[in-house]
Amino acid sequence: MLALRQWAVTPCAAGLSLIRVVGRTQLTITTLNKGANMASGPTISLQDTSAEDAAAAARTALMNGGIVAFPTETVYGLAINGNHEAAKERLFALKGRDPSQRLARYVADSSAIEHSGFPLGLRARQLVRAFWPGPLTLVLENKDGATLGFRCSAHPVAALLGADLDLPALGTSANRSGEAPMRELDSIMQTLGESIALGIDHGAPLDGRASMVLSLPRTGGYRILREGDIDSDILKAELNLKICFVCTGNTCRSPLAESMFRKLIEERDLKGASPVSYTIASAGTGAAYGAPPSDNSYAVAMARGLDISGHLSQPISTSLLVECDLIVTMTSAQRDLLVNVLPECQDRVRPLALGEQDIADPFGGDLAAYRECADELERHLTLLLEEL
Repeated sequence: MLALRQWAVTPCAAGLSLIRVVGRTQLTITTLNKGANMASGPTISLQDTSAEDAAAAARTALMNGGIVAFPTETVYGLAINGNHEAAKERLFALKGRDPSQRLARYVADSSAIEHSGFPLGLRARQLVRAFWPGPLTLVLENKDGATLGFRCSAHPVAALLGADLDLPALGTSANRSGEAPMRELDSIMQTLGESIALGIDHGAPLDGRASMVLSLPRTGGYRILREGDIDSDILKAELNLKICFVCTGNTCRSPLAESMFRKLIEERDLKGASPVSYTIASAGTGAAYGAPPSDNSYAVAMARGLDISGHLSQPISTSLLVECDLIVTMTSAQRDLLVNVLPECQDRVRPLALGEQDIADPFGGDLAAYRECADELERHLTLLLEEL
């Protein structure tokens, strides 16, 4: 990270120059005069400056409370240091934006989301795999109800700004609220330049729409807060998710979990959000094909208003592992077995009872054992639903 002392300020014909010497290379950032009463901030052109040097200069400006105008793969953005409250106030004033509206955090990848204390559930992971880096801002909600947007841009400067976990780069589109986002740095500096500490010029005008802004409420579903450079039908197709519950014989625990979870999803109040499509299945690590559910599983399901009479067991297979977005096992040993069979599915397999004891197999037990198992399944399935 650059320290402020690495930059020197000297007069030049155009106004001022910020000069940094790296080895034998001198990088000059020139301040352009807009007139006698208003001067624009310094600018860097990516035509003759590397993205690494431009991002380093931007971090220096952010650390000192400045507002930076920078390119993304769609339109220009404005960034500030999320730890600098005065910078936030200046940015909201500059845009004429309601301070209650949140800024988005630029990140280099999805690991920064969990580092920030926000959940990376199944819906978010699927969208990250499909569209990041790219023109999608994900607005997530933590367990306390707070929300924050995350943007992983494909532009190298924006990606480098998001790579520093200790310097949160919060951003918004480069325009006054209610106006169209700007595609050229000259327009930004002419309009907003007196408040910009540093402008980074992509060169050619950017030709994309602003990023799509998508909210993923903890109550489920999704909301498109702003249309953007992603087709909504493609987005919907990516949110067609498949979950498979796995036990041993696929006649007791996993068919109960499958039917109970399907009911929880159907009864969930999305509070007006658009629904995500879920396909729910079950299988067994030692199952045969075509066995019916056990009598006690059937009885417990009927008592809960569930009909599993049409269920037929199936063994877990490599093809099923590959096509599922989430595989939920009844025990940690089953999870380890599946990961050993297909290591690349490691991030998609988890035990149902995270951090707790396994879900005990009621096979061979009386009806009370099956009721106890169903109660335990319901408790953990409710928690799983909140994590999606």
